[in-house]
Amino acid sequence: MIVLLEHGESRLDVVARRSGLGTATNLRAPVCRETGRTPGEHRHRFSRHDGPGRR
Repeated sequence: MIVLLEHGESRLDVVARRSGLGTATNLRAPVCRETGRTPGEHRHRFSRHDGPGRR
């Protein structure tokens, strides 16, 4: 799940489905518990892509 977020290749709902969590809402709690960040915050901070809107 964390690797999918870091790659930034899919929308959060797709990451949730691929992780077996079903929805982006269900993704939020385990990501926050594991990283201390929301899925979007984690993706922004650790993304491996330098695409549009990323630093």
